Amino acid sequence: MTDEAYGTRVTSYYLPGAEAAAQAALKYTVQALRIYSDHFGEYPFTDMRVAPAPISFRGMEYPQAILLGVETYTRFRDKLEMLAVHEMAHQWWYQIVHNDPVAEPWLDEALAEFSMRLYIESTRGEDDAQRLVVQRWQTPLNGLKAKQQDTAVDQPVPAFLNGTQYETIVYAKGALFYDTVRDTIGVRRFDRFLQNYARKYRWQIITSQQWLDALRDLPDPALMTLFEEWIQPPTPKVR
Repeated sequence: MTDEAYGTRVTSYYLPGAEAAAQAALKYTVQALRIYSDHFGEYPFTDMRVAPAPISFRGMEYPQAILLGVETYTRFRDKLEMLAVHEMAHQWWYQIVHNDPVAEPWLDEALAEFSMRLYIESTRGEDDAQRLVVQRWQTPLNGLKAKQQDTAVDQPVPAFLNGTQYETIVYAKGALFYDTVRDTIGVRRFDRFLQNYARKYRWQIITSQQWLDALRDLPDPALMTLFEEWIQPPTPKVR
């Protein structure tokens, strides 16, 4: 089944019996494409596809396509919307602005995760967006802090103790960092920051240093302090 958003044809594939879930996936993907285009800059292709795949209830991004775990179309249907809109955000933060997903996974994952807040804000309002912040990000991070497993966001995948720590730090803590930056500089300046960032590094493979250069374009000393507290990797110990 297909729909259209800002001149892009979106196609949703499905297995027999999953028509209703595929219709929902199409709706979420189209809404996300419109919302993210408004916030980040236009989606530069006329084709986008979303399809189920044998990856349980997880998702995976590819150029002009996202795969959603086949089980999100059935028994994990409650995860379908958030998974679809997270993966859709990767069309900007992974495809248009690319990075090394093993050495610096936070560059795309944290921003794709934060983008979900913009989607919820636009479709359901600020109260639901705040619930997302608390339930999906702050609560898991608080649990990790209680175990004394909090750490910096900008680290390679192998540096994390396990999958739970990796996802909580890179996704949740990374998204909370963006939320804090947005509160610090205001919504309009934040949107301009992301638009300029996407435009400046369009079709490039960037590093955290280039991201930091973009942040420095905002003359606000508080932002550098936030970066050092939340994102900057720990200094290696000298033996």
